[in-house]
Amino acid sequence: MFALVMLGLATSALNPSKNYAVSPTDYGMTYEDISIPTADGLTLQGWFFKSTETNSYKIMIISNGGDGNMADNLEIASNFITLGYNVLMYDYRGYGKSSDFTINKNFFIYAQFQKDIEAALDYVKKYQSKMRSVNLYGIGIGAGLSLAVGANHTEVSKIIADSPYSNFDEMKSIIKEVSGVEALFRSVTTKTLLNPLMRLMQKVAP
Repeated sequence: MFALVMLGLATSALNPSKNYAVSPTDYGMTYEDISIPTADGLTLQGWFFKSTETNSYKIMIISNGGDGNMADNLEIASNFITLGYNVLMYDYRGYGKSSDFTINKNFFIYAQFQKDIEAALDYVKKYQSKMRSVNLYGIGIGAGLSLAVGANHTEVSKIIADSPYSNFDEMKSIIKEVSGVEALFRSVTTKTLLNPLMRLMQKVAP
């Protein structure tokens, strides 16, 4: 059973950046550079931060909104660290120093990003097995991914979804109205697997 918080609504397509504008050391943050293997053979760049609490067994996995890269969320990570969480940040394929992946910026999301958040969860399970409370925080597409994937992981305690998408047809219409961009969606399979409302309904179904 997990707690769920949903805020706002995502309204943008993808805009990856390979360069980190800042690093944790710029903020005086102690961290570990980590490499996260994916099920399909790629490697994701990650940063792991230990909690300010000596014996904290809770961890927050942060998934970004598809704009920039994980460096843009360092302030959010710092807030969770102060609240007693260990924090794992990672970049999707094609972002930051993660493995190269060709991204069409007109796409709203790629199904492969599901493998990336799954890889982050697997990393925690394998290398941070003492963590008894695994939590997800996502922004935009990261919020939708956290909901869709987290709903089917019993180890996930809480999901904080900041500006998540709800369903793809609705998002296509909203993005067109707000930004004038004709957002693209890869396939029906993507719409099914990464639809947070559908996945949450499956979780609560008898």
